[in-house]
Amino acid sequence: MSEQAVDIARRTGDPALLGYVLDARFLAIWAADNTGERLAIAAEMVQLSESTGDLERLFQGHAHRMWTLLELGDLAAVQAEIGIASRIADDLRQPAQLWMVAAARTLCGLLEGRFEQAEELIEQAFRLGERTIPWNAAVTRDFQLFALRREQGRLDELEETVRRAVHTHPTYPVWRCVLADLCAELGREDEARAEFERFAAGDFTGLPFNEEWLLGMTLLADVCAALGDIPRSVRLYELLLPYRELHAVGQPEISFGAAARALGKLAATAGRFEQATRHFEAAIRLNEQSGARPWTAHARHDYARMLIARGDRQKAHQQLAQALASYRELGMDRWADNTLARGGSTLPTGVR
Repeated sequence: MSEQAVDIARRTGDPALLGYVLDARFLAIWAADNTGERLAIAAEMVQLSESTGDLERLFQGHAHRMWTLLELGDLAAVQAEIGIASRIADDLRQPAQLWMVAAARTLCGLLEGRFEQAEELIEQAFRLGERTIPWNAAVTRDFQLFALRREQGRLDELEETVRRAVHTHPTYPVWRCVLADLCAELGREDEARAEFERFAAGDFTGLPFNEEWLLGMTLLADVCAALGDIPRSVRLYELLLPYRELHAVGQPEISFGAAARALGKLAATAGRFEQATRHFEAAIRLNEQSGARPWTAHARHDYARMLIARGDRQKAHQQLAQALASYRELGMDRWADNTLARGGSTLPTGVR
């Protein structure tokens, strides 16, 4: 229907109408398999809006470009788009656009490991949005707090929030992926398995293929690896493989870095170690290129655990040492401590 609407709008020759309809088209098709089409829509929206002077559609065009570039891992370009969107939002002086800029800045802060700043930005963004778009503002705050506390090793503090969100937003199934991940990270295997089965039993079709799909599948991949579920790891791998070059982003809330890391864990769970090696090395490269420092460390940590299991201790030492250094530098001390507890006994004393 959105495609038909675009065709009708083009025939009218009204650039303002076309810009509005292209905005709707972007939102209607938003999924991981069409980044190229979405970038083209965003570019046309910007061009049309500049000619008509429609600041709202101009903001949307730059915002759509920003989110798509984030999926592609081009954080430098994302920051440039945030700067442009911020200037337009200041001209508009409308809370919704100001909130979206604040949410995007928070997402980038989390992705880059600027956790103290992100803590402040989360509350600033929520205050901007709570009076005008309260649902969006509250959901985004809770997602971003989940990502922050996960990186800080303080997920137990968010358990009540996550459980409430699952029941408050039953039509937003990605929250059940978050709950499954939280349970797995806190060592509650039975509950993590029960939540995982909700999706696995239906061949993962219960997670809509939309802008949250890749994030949700990445969360489920981590849970699958934690459970050691080999048959499901093979299926999840098949579903995620086409998106191996993308970053797992849930807009406008959080990113879990390169999807290649999840593919590496799934391949390792299935015993496909050569494939896992390729994916882990790609994840390290992609996360480094985007500046996603916590997720570079996570990819190194996950890679090292596979290497230890295979008996390649020399290479594992290199990856573990670099992961530990990053964790300490970023203040992710619980991650560093857990890394040492799980695999640190194989490390030389000097790199602990």
